[in-house]
Amino acid sequence: MNTGLVDEREQRLESALAACLQAVESGRAVDVCAALAGNAEFAAEVADLFSARGQVEDVTAPLRLLTPVVANDAERTTTYTEGGGVALLEGENPDFGDYELREVLGRGGMGKVYRAFQPSLGVFVALKMILAGRFASQEEVTRFREEAKKVAQLRHPHIVRVLHCAEHRGRNFLTMDLMEGGSLSQQIERGPVPARRAAQWLLEVAQAIQAVHEIRIVHRDLKPANVVLDSQGAAHVTDFGLAKCLDQESSSTAPGAIVGTLGYMSPEQIEGRSTFASDIYGLGGILYALLTGRPPFQSETVMGTIEQVRFQDPIAPRLLNPEAHPDLERICSKCLEKEPERRHASAAAVAEDLKDFLAGEQPRHTPRPGLMAVVLRPFARQVQGDLLLPWSRSNSMSAALCVLGHGAVFVLLQAEKPVEWAFLVLGCLWILMALNVWILLMRNARSGHRTEGHVLATFLGYVLAYPILVLSPGKGQAADLLAIYPALALLTGLVVFVHGSLFWGRQYLFGLAYYALAILMRLWPAYAPLEFAIFHSSYMIFMSRHLRRQR
Repeated sequence: MNTGLVDEREQRLESALAACLQAVESGRAVDVCAALAGNAEFAAEVADLFSARGQVEDVTAPLRLLTPVVANDAERTTTYTEGGGVALLEGENPDFGDYELREVLGRGGMGKVYRAFQPSLGVFVALKMILAGRFASQEEVTRFREEAKKVAQLRHPHIVRVLHCAEHRGRNFLTMDLMEGGSLSQQIERGPVPARRAAQWLLEVAQAIQAVHEIRIVHRDLKPANVVLDSQGAAHVTDFGLAKCLDQESSSTAPGAIVGTLGYMSPEQIEGRSTFASDIYGLGGILYALLTGRPPFQSETVMGTIEQVRFQDPIAPRLLNPEAHPDLERICSKCLEKEPERRHASAAAVAEDLKDFLAGEQPRHTPRPGLMAVVLRPFARQVQGDLLLPWSRSNSMSAALCVLGHGAVFVLLQAEKPVEWAFLVLGCLWILMALNVWILLMRNARSGHRTEGHVLATFLGYVLAYPILVLSPGKGQAADLLAIYPALALLTGLVVFVHGSLFWGRQYLFGLAYYALAILMRLWPAYAPLEFAIFHSSYMIFMSRHLRRQR
């Protein structure tokens, strides 16, 4: 076979597909046959591509939703108009039925919004149409029409009204009130927003979301780009394309699908669950962006951002913006709690806190923490359960090694056997411990979780410190060996303390217990190996079972 002819044909096929997809992407009413006029031989391939588009959409939709969408990304090379939007692409037809498309105001994962003029009424409106145009899948059309129905149920001064929903030349579209003030994302591009203005905007958004929740709808995509400002500077919530009605069993998104915008998405949304608390998290994300000029979480990769959302706390706003007000920082932090039950109970509660702030009063739902609250807060920290689940077997193995090794040392010393035998047992125990950690390292080398890496690093440090402690020079007497155990308990307690800061706050209590154990060993040194064997193995078994229960 002539590879040159094959390569040439593939290049022409790619050019034909690129021309066709560019026409679809730009939103022009272009016939596929016209785009392929000079490449009629590829008509069958292109027809197969677009016939399969609906099936592919079901598979790729979650991946598309994971990718952060940059507003107006496709129009980076176009010119901006006086209205703050982006000029229409070259060749894009401005005539659209009863409307004249003037400029592009924004673009999301599935839709594009235009500033349009309606000559019959002499008014400007926001016109939103599906990005794929006439090639939109049935799922996209269904979601688009459901958005119009959901918003039509809402009557609130801070929710953008839908005026009309129809179809023109195979393109589904809806029109909404035009908000001349742009979006909050455009405000944030200029930097952090003053505290009172940020509080007022979020208050209006929270009041709107409370109205949405009262009719059992979850927005699921709260972010600065979906909050727009009118000519008076008041905030309005828009884009209900991902909204979900909790009273309906059917939904345009598959059960367990990941929906939302990653930087502002709650941990439970990443796991495929959405509740009213997810919108509370979204309110916190908007406030965080207003205070700092950036989303709560951002990374160079999608998986990096997912890891941050699930396992890390956001950087304190005042570290990024020293002028951020402490009360607003606490309100923001409460909304962004990992556990839904620790957030505000409702959007109304968020609104009440913001009203209190604007009135110069102490937020009623987010009071300044007392000394005990500050001290006890770290104990409530808990990483999602599946992060360290593969380590449960390693903990069980460590428990068994501990009982056998230190139990044998106790028996040998009680039987007054040569102390060298006990040192030999501890040496063998160290080799098995190191092997256990090494197997764990190899098994989880591709994990990528920073938290898991930190925990593993402390284990490695512990294993390296163990022989230095045990094999330190002495007189070779039993008393020298027994004197090692209090230090071993302190070293183990320190490692457990570090794990408490990384994984589960209640491990701090176990760390303190190891310190108490060291005191007991000093008082009754003859039983130190047995005490350590029982306590340490019990701790490892408890942690192994805890990790399994977390699953």
